Amino acid sequence: GAEGAIAASADEWWFQPTTPLPAVDTTGCGDAFAAGFLFGWCDSKDVRLGLEYGCACGSAAVGQVGGSAPLDMAIVDACMRRNE
Repeated sequence: GAEGAIAASADEWWFQPTTPLPAVDTTGCGDAFAAGFLFGWCDSKDVRLGLEYGCACGSAAVGQVGGSAPLDMAIVDACMRRNE
């Protein structure tokens, strides 16, 4: 959500803030977060990377109308660069 995301295991927890962008429509933002998280986590098995991608995709989704158009990868990339 707007305040970021948290993931936890039995041994540790992670917090990832979002990139604040003007909200146009929240339709599909949760789905975009889930897709981004799985993209980042599945290849690397790194929860932190999953959260970074999830929050970047969720931030990109909030700036467009509806949940069916592809995300603007320039926005996703800009959000990811913020984590470097």
